[in-house]
Amino acid sequence: MNTYQIPTSREISVTINGVRQGVVQGYTLHAQKESRSLEAFGSSLPVATVTGREQYTITLKRLLLAQQPQEDFFDLEDFTLSIVKPECQIVFSGCQWQSIDQSCTVGENCLETVTVVAQRRMVLE
Repeated sequence: MNTYQIPTSREISVTINGVRQGVVQGYTLHAQKESRSLEAFGSSLPVATVTGREQYTITLKRLLLAQQPQEDFFDLEDFTLSIVKPECQIVFSGCQWQSIDQSCTVGENCLETVTVVAQRRMVLE
């Protein structure tokens, strides 16, 4: 009898420019691809669709940063973001941060919500 283990997202770590920075409780990904229709002279319907660039918006929810070393998200430009899950690694490159929200309480860890915009996406298994 073969046993099959269903991968879970219990451990999602975040790596920036190759250095593990911390873990996240979750993330959301919104992918968008530009496209436009080509119309021929005299035709009432488009004859083709041309695709354009892709853009990915990743929101890291409840990011708990490691103590050391730690990147300052406010200083990052054109960086690589990797989301490491038990079953695969998703690498986003050409990244810029879009928004950062911080929540800190005395005596507890600081949590952040970071929204990043990326130009490219690659999945490594």
